[in-house]
Formats: sequence, C-alpha cells, structure tokens
Amino acid sequence: MRFGLILLLILLTACAEVRDTVNNCPDGKISWVDMLKVNDVEYVRLSEEQESFNEAEQGEEVGEITYQMADRACSDHQLRNGDAAYVQEGEKVYAVEGYETTFRVMAEGDIFQVSDKEEGGTLADFYDIEGRVDAVSLISREDASFISSFEEEDKNAFLEEFFEQEYVGFPTIYEEVELEDPILLRFELEDGTSFRVSYWLEANAVTPGAFGTEEMKEIAERYAAGSEEE
Repeated sequence: MRFGLILLLILLTACAEVRDTVNNCPDGKISWVDMLKVNDVEYVRLSEEQESFNEAEQGEEVGEITYQMADRACSDHQLRNGDAAYVQEGEKVYAVEGYETTFRVMAEGDIFQVSDKEEGGTLADFYDIEGRVDAVSLISREDASFISSFEEEDKNAFLEEFFEQEYVGFPTIYEEVELEDPILLRFELEDGTSFRVSYWLEANAVTPGAFGTEEMKEIAERYAAGSEEE
C-alpha cells in the first residue's frame, strides 16, 4: 500500500513536469509580482520600505506553499491556493499576531498583505486597520517621496468614509479608470508599516477595488491641488 502511494506521488509529479514542458512554460520571461495565495486570499509581500519594523510576531500555521510559479508557470496561470511566485514549495504560511489572517500573513519571515480575496464586504473587512492608521499622506508618483499629510480632521473624515465602501474588486473599478493617472496615498500604521493606495479622482475609485464618496474625493482633490500649486 505504501509503495503504491509513493509510486502515485512520483507519477503525479512527473505528469506536472511533462505538462509544463508540453505547454512550453514559462512562455517567455515573466516578472511575477511577489505574491501567494492561501485560504482563498491573495497576498503580496511588503517591500523593505513598507516593512519598516522587525517585531512582527509569528502566529499559528494557516497554510503551506505547494507550487512555486517562477520559471515554471505560464503567463495565463490561474492562481490557486498553495501557489506562490517566489516562496519555495514546502514553506509554511503563518498568521501575524494582532492581525486577521485575511489581512496579513507571514512566510519566509516576511509579511504578506492582502491584495485580493474572493469574499466581498467593505474595505473595513478587507483591511484590518481601523484605529491603527497614524497618518494618510500624499506621495509622488515618480519616486514615492513625501508631499504632504492630511490634517487630523481630514484624515479621520477620509478614513471613516473609506472603511464604509463596498469592496468590488480591481477589475470592476479598472473599467472606469481608463488611462487616468491616479494620485498616490500612503497609509502609515501605528506598528511602523505602511502601504500605498491609488486614487483615480475622475473615476472616484481606489485600490484595492472600491468606489469613493464625494467627501473622500473632495479631500483628496484639495491636497492634490495644493501639491500642484507649490
């Protein structure tokens, strides 16, 4: 029985390798985003700039990487649970203490943050950061340098509206943004980490995939206009 199971595993592995060869994968040089997927949630590794602290505590195991896409997957590969662009197969994925696993997880000692998930809800459900945002700043599209910070009243008003918006996914808002250039906002959290949110003002749409309110747009436009005057 054990021999039969081992033989089956060997055959399955061989079939996967043959499949990639037959399909001529990877079909060209592919620069994958450093992402992974577990439990129906897609995550992207935070950059060194964003991950400015080393005190994150590893929680319980929540998944395992079973397929590394780099140098193997085709460009039309559909991300599945257990897939990762660069994290090695067999690596465990863990919770980050203090955060919902639908927002952040850890792998290879680094933090991965949600970029897409199958369930809907609001942006408060998507981002587990209510009450954790120290600042919202306008940054440069060219080099991500600091331009200005929202005043406290504006920050609070903007975030209150932001968290209430329905998450509809990036493909839905992308149909509206066309070729418009977004402004970039940086959300700075109390733990020292930060991440960027793109805001397409004309379409009134924000990443990760939601439409804004008129109050959000008015606040963002005011700071964007102020940066152009300087």
